[in-house]
Amino acid sequence: MEEEKNMSALAEEEKNIFAYVEKIREELKAIVQSVRDQGEMAADNVMMVFHQILGNALTYLNKHNYSIPIVLHENQKNAYAALAEMETVEEIACYLERVFAMIVDYQEQENKEAESDGYNLRILKYMRKNYRTDINFEEMAAEIGISYSYARKLIKDSTGKSLIEYLNLIRVEEAKKM
Repeated sequence: MEEEKNMSALAEEEKNIFAYVEKIREELKAIVQSVRDQGEMAADNVMMVFHQILGNALTYLNKHNYSIPIVLHENQKNAYAALAEMETVEEIACYLERVFAMIVDYQEQENKEAESDGYNLRILKYMRKNYRTDINFEEMAAEIGISYSYARKLIKDSTGKSLIEYLNLIRVEEAKKM
C-alpha cells in the first residue's frame, strides 16, 4: 500500500516536471514569435534577448546556490558560447528549453534528496529514542510515513548498515556510556 503511494507520488512529480517544461516551451515559442513579429531585427539585438534569458536562468542558479557546472553540465562561459554558435532562433529556443529542463530536473532531485534526508533523521531519531525496546521496524516505518523497504534502503544507503545492525550499534554505544 505504502509503495503504491510512493509510486503515485513519483508519477505526480513527473507530471509536474513535464508541466513546468511544457510551460517553458510555450514561453520560449512566444518569445521566438515575438522576435519574428519584430520584422527586421538586428542579429545582435536578437542575441541580446536570448542572452538576457540565459542570464536570468544563471542568476537564478547563483541566487539559490546551485552550481552551474553541475546543473547544466557545463560552465557559464560555455553556456554563452553555445548560445553564440547557434544560427536560428528556433535552435536557440531548443537550447534554452534544455537548460530550463535541466534546472527543473535538478531542483526536483534536490527536493527528493532533502525529503530522504528528513526521513533518515526521523528513522535515526526513532531508533535512538527506542533502542531499549524491541523495535518493530515495519511499525516504525508506518509511524514515520514510509514503507519498511524504503526505510531499509535509506539507512543502508546512509550508514552502510542494515536497520538491525545500526540498532545494535546504537545499543553498543549506549552500553559503553553506562
